[in-house]
Amino acid sequence: MRKLQTIGCLLAAALLAGCIANSSSSGSTSNPPPASGVTVTPADAKVAAGQTQQFKASVSGNPNAAFVWQVNGVTGGKAGIGTISTDGVYTAPTLPPTGGKVTVTAIAKSDSTAKGSATATIQYSNASLQGTWVFTYRNENLGVIGRFQADGKGGIAAGSEDVNAPDGVFLKLPFDGNYTVAADGTGEAVFVSARGQADFRFVIGASGRARFIRTDSGGAGAGDMLQQSADVGGDASVSGDYVFKLTDPRTAIVGRFTADGAGGIADAVQDRNTAGAVTTGIPFDAAYAVDDAGRGTMTLTNVFGTMHYVFYVVAPGTIRLLSVDPAQVRAGRALAQTGTRFDDSDLTGDYAFYLAGGTGAATAGLLHADGAGNIDSGEFDSSGTAAVQPVALTGAYAIDGTGRGTARLFTPAGETDLIFYLQSADRALTIEADSAAARDGQFLAQSDDTFSESSLDGSFVLTSGANATTQQTVVGRIVLDGNGNIDGVEAAAAGGSGSTAIALDGSYTLGKDGRGTLTLLTEGGGQQNFVFYAASSKNLLLVGFNPAASAFTRLRERW
Repeated sequence: MRKLQTIGCLLAAALLAGCIANSSSSGSTSNPPPASGVTVTPADAKVAAGQTQQFKASVSGNPNAAFVWQVNGVTGGKAGIGTISTDGVYTAPTLPPTGGKVTVTAIAKSDSTAKGSATATIQYSNASLQGTWVFTYRNENLGVIGRFQADGKGGIAAGSEDVNAPDGVFLKLPFDGNYTVAADGTGEAVFVSARGQADFRFVIGASGRARFIRTDSGGAGAGDMLQQSADVGGDASVSGDYVFKLTDPRTAIVGRFTADGAGGIADAVQDRNTAGAVTTGIPFDAAYAVDDAGRGTMTLTNVFGTMHYVFYVVAPGTIRLLSVDPAQVRAGRALAQTGTRFDDSDLTGDYAFYLAGGTGAATAGLLHADGAGNIDSGEFDSSGTAAVQPVALTGAYAIDGTGRGTARLFTPAGETDLIFYLQSADRALTIEADSAAARDGQFLAQSDDTFSESSLDGSFVLTSGANATTQQTVVGRIVLDGNGNIDGVEAAAAGGSGSTAIALDGSYTLGKDGRGTLTLLTEGGGQQNFVFYAASSKNLLLVGFNPAASAFTRLRERW
């Protein structure tokens, strides 16, 4: 009997052990197996700016796997690159990010080493133009400045513009309109006001900046649009030290002032070149007022009389201005200085520069400043030169405590005098200060030590003012492939002739110092030849060398 009880106990223990084993086995099958790989679909998606794309992830052998979603390594994404929900719905930003693409990654929650990725290419759309925009454009006898609201769906409302035209000055002229933006960032817009309809073609570039040309019979014109910040209302939005540049077809002006944030201006001085007649160190009195929308008025008085300007605060430290005195189509910008005291050492290193406007040729080049008042080397090219060969230069300069500087450039052909104002150690606004021509320009510090053709790899906005021969204005989008090849599209308009998009291709070269050549070939056999100087791999200064090419053109990377 005791033997049977022992056997029974052993059987019971065996059954209990079996139950425990079965229970353990059952528990192990409820956990997902190790995730050996994650597949994300679609693997390559094109997503319109502001729109959504559903991504899905899967793990072989585990249909119920859960995932963490990232955009460019950021869980959930963020502004500027787009966001993604916990179930893989990606929402694209309103402007394509740097490079135009993002990486969408799914990471298995059961095994963080198991992940898969897909690529989303963000394309421009009507959503890329939304919010409040400030714009300016002009030609020889027309200047316009204003702002409008874009709804991100193709509608323009609450427009207000100030117009300085041959038939009069028109202030706060209301307008509305519409626009379309193509996937490549090119677009068309229409403004309708009591003065009629104005038609435009534009290309959206980096950081919500667009370049445009006017294409209707109202006259050619070229300008830009910038998205306005929210914090720009009232006199306090203009405060501190500013440098400025103002130009019209005959006159170039540079200067500086200090705004007190309450409508007062002090320490104001300007230098002026009118058709070769140079006046330096001109003090002036001024006062300003800014409304809640960032629109301001300024009255400026000096030895030349009293002048009136309308301006818009685009963002803290960035202002666009237009003269509203009859028959004086003068426009420009003011930029907050980033330093408080300056000297010769603030101009140190390599700078790309340009001079354009007035009746003279356009010039672009490079110079090296030693930080002690010497320009020990440099070179430049000027538009219209028969032989595409750089001209060597040296020079000297001096900078006072306010950032005002003078420079003299020595070349085999003679001397060129400049007056400039430093906005920072990386940028100066300048005018020519001799009787040769009333040209204006900038110095831009080179941000790369060496360059090559591979430095230029991306999509750029092309823009130029009126061609001296054809009076054409041009805006376009071109792609440089990093290997010397170009393709793209441009639109040109000349004095109300209308505009069509023209496909183009071409080639470019780039030396290690930042000097390069560029040829654009357009449909119908047109050819435009340029030499350019790179301020950076994203900012190129071009001068033209044949009648079809604009004297001065600029390329800025779109991303």
